[in-house]
Amino acid sequence: MENSIFWLFYIILIFWSIYQKWDEKQEKYISHPHLTSLYFLGASSVLLIFFPHALSFFTYDIIGIFIFIGIILFTYIVYKVLRLISNQESNWFFYDYIQLLDSRFILPKLFEIIFQQIAFVSVLVLAISSFGEAVTLLATVFVFVLAHLNLFLFRSIRESVFYLLFSIIGAPIFVLLIINTESLWYSISVHMLFYTLLAMSAWSWGVIKSGK
Repeated sequence: MENSIFWLFYIILIFWSIYQKWDEKQEKYISHPHLTSLYFLGASSVLLIFFPHALSFFTYDIIGIFIFIGIILFTYIVYKVLRLISNQESNWFFYDYIQLLDSRFILPKLFEIIFQQIAFVSVLVLAISSFGEAVTLLATVFVFVLAHLNLFLFRSIRESVFYLLFSIIGAPIFVLLIINTESLWYSISVHMLFYTLLAMSAWSWGVIKSGK
């Protein structure tokens, strides 16, 4: 168990840190969306090779799959509609892809979220099998927070703290969703919806700041 957790953390941090360093200027999601998507697809595949139990959480759940597809379509429509309403870039708190409302961001972000959720459920399964659900909640919150700590090496303090706080809030939500549904479709959908709502907030902030 200890060795499994160690290697899982190691794989997560290696892949996440490589990406953060590669995209240090925050441009790869929209300048190379397909390459970025392939990177996270490859990272997810490596996790599934070493921790194949996560595959069982991609269940044939009609409702979950329907919600997942609905969130992706909703995200795409939001980006297109808000861009039509106003082409101005938002003066958001810090630079991030969400303020650009560039639809090229959606696909690579989705693959990144899938990578994070596969890592998350891998920790969840390992922790439950050894410690039970109470300790698992703490363990999974820890790993999700851990995955965001390296932002402090590559991003501004303000941005890093912002995402760190939301990772602490989001982790128990993902745990409860996965345990109660035994599926990743719901947690992936909620994770993606979070970024869609952030994009809407960034756009609204830009409109308010511009006085329009």
